[in-house]
Parts: sequence; C-alpha cells; structure tokens
Amino acid sequence: MVTTFIVKAENEGTQATITETGYESEEQDRPTKEGYAMSLENLKAFIEGTKLPY
Repeated sequence: MVTTFIVKAENEGTQATITETGYESEEQDRPTKEGYAMSLENLKAFIEGTKLPY
C-alpha cells in the first residue's frame, strides 16, 4: 500500500487530495474510500466549528 496526501491552497480555501494504491480490486478499495470520505467530512465540520457528522 502507498498512500499520498497532497494539500494545497486554492482560492480562498484548501484542496486535499488523497490517493491510495496497492489494492488488488476495487472491492478491496471501497471501505478505505468510504473511511476517507467520512474523515474529511469530520475535518471540514471541525474547521467550520460545526457538529461532527461521524
């Protein structure tokens, strides 16, 4: 597994890109994608000072 995090300033905010490679199938990758999506939603809510969704 190789995980890459790229964070860069964009306009008035920040763009975060997460790439993970090394899975043998998309089925193996699905839980990781869902986990990162939830984590990023929590991070966004935390930064905005709102209730964490997860």
